[in-house]
Amino acid sequence: MTKKPIKLMVSLFLILVVSCEEPETIVTNIIHPDGSVTRRIEMRNKKNNFKPSSLQVPYDSTWITKDTLEIGPKNDTTWIKRAEKFYKNVNEINSEYLSDKGGNRKISRNASFTKKFRWFNTIFRFSEKIDKSLLYGYSLEDYFTKDELDFCYLPESVSLEKLTGSDSVKYKALSDTIETKSNRWFWFCTASEWIEEFTKLTAGRTGMELSRETLKAREKEVVDTLLKNMSSDSALINNFLGESNYMKYRAEADSSTEIIRRHLDTNIEFLKYTVKFIMPGKIIGSNGFLNREGELIWPVKSEFFLSQPYEMWAESKIPNSWAWVVSGLFLIFVLTGVIIRKIKRG
Repeated sequence: MTKKPIKLMVSLFLILVVSCEEPETIVTNIIHPDGSVTRRIEMRNKKNNFKPSSLQVPYDSTWITKDTLEIGPKNDTTWIKRAEKFYKNVNEINSEYLSDKGGNRKISRNASFTKKFRWFNTIFRFSEKIDKSLLYGYSLEDYFTKDELDFCYLPESVSLEKLTGSDSVKYKALSDTIETKSNRWFWFCTASEWIEEFTKLTAGRTGMELSRETLKAREKEVVDTLLKNMSSDSALINNFLGESNYMKYRAEADSSTEIIRRHLDTNIEFLKYTVKFIMPGKIIGSNGFLNREGELIWPVKSEFFLSQPYEMWAESKIPNSWAWVVSGLFLIFVLTGVIIRKIKRG
């Protein structure tokens, strides 16, 4: 092979160019107390082009839609498609994810809903989870600080405000640090995945020099080599395994590379979008960003679920008025009994 390692950088640039033509999409989930969900989609595009095969989320003719056209101050046009659909439960949402024929059909996604009675309150939990692309990569927490991760998970509009606001110097430095760390994190995940796949394919047929433990101990060496941008996959693996081992296990080495490439292609091709939750009652916990309108927001980007599942979740509560009434009446009954007993004794 004469391709650059994993073909990744070229693929990434191509995907970025193509993704610029995809609609900007916001998916709003309005969760009802009975577990039903009203889902609204707002898609914005420079062209009146909203083909289901290229959209970020499942969408078809069963949605109620409304199309509008906005003209900006410079006579630039934006086509807007708004759509709404009612789901009786999360199972119907998950069924659509399974049969999705859109741009993100290769990524596994699912929604969940729970409702728990706690006497004075009823607790609701809604979540959407995306499965990880790589099985053996490193979590983001292994490489980034809490402040860096908090910045990573901000909606783009919010991060842009910070990068252009009064503390712009601080946030630009933070952004640069994240970019540098991201590069190393990505290649460590790639190296880890390759080592695991290779040792599975050669299980029981190699000596200690190619054992999982030995190869993992040389992981940093692999990453440093990758960052030097070696000319081909075969040259990289040959250098890592040694020429004789590479010739002996070339089929397994190349197969491991292909497995990773498929996983990475699926992840990189993912078309990003934004998710909003509107929960019943009062929010009591979430890992989303709460905006000025009281909406919970999550950006959905491929790097968030490269090496770990990405779950967007929120919990809320609604007071059980009848429980307070019953508890009050019971307390009055008990106090009345105590008072009557004291009066009788007196």
